[in-house]
Amino acid sequence: MCGAVVDPIRDLLSLPSVRRWLGASIMGRLASAMAPVAMLAIGDTALGSVAAGARLAAIVTMAVAVFGPIRGRQLDALGVTHGLRRAGWQSAVAVGVFGAMLQWRPDPAVLNTLSVVLGVALAPLPAEFRALLPDLVADHQLPAASNLDAVAFE
Repeated sequence: MCGAVVDPIRDLLSLPSVRRWLGASIMGRLASAMAPVAMLAIGDTALGSVAAGARLAAIVTMAVAVFGPIRGRQLDALGVTHGLRRAGWQSAVAVGVFGAMLQWRPDPAVLNTLSVVLGVALAPLPAEFRALLPDLVADHQLPAASNLDAVAFE
């Protein structure tokens, strides 16, 4: 039974385009996965309170939830590749601004606003990586590719 599941995934991983997608997907989604931890550290460092960091993490999470559908519609309008590139740059800039803000003791309202910006930037990344799959694999490989995507994201 286990071999029946592993073989399609092994076949997928033999494709160079899928290996590149998997690496890019993991790296691209790392910001989403680590944002709550980073917000805790930022809250503790910049505001002197882990509770403030938890608030920042909650703001990022809420922004992802609220703006995910809106950003998904933008993805449909822009196209997957352009949308993915745009979201990647936006999230990189947002993370960079957070890093720069740690040089000073920023006002909590500024960090709250940056948390919303980061959440908006991160919102479309998982769906955009998933949307690339049908162009990379054959139709019969999509179920295995979806399994691989779920494992990589979770």
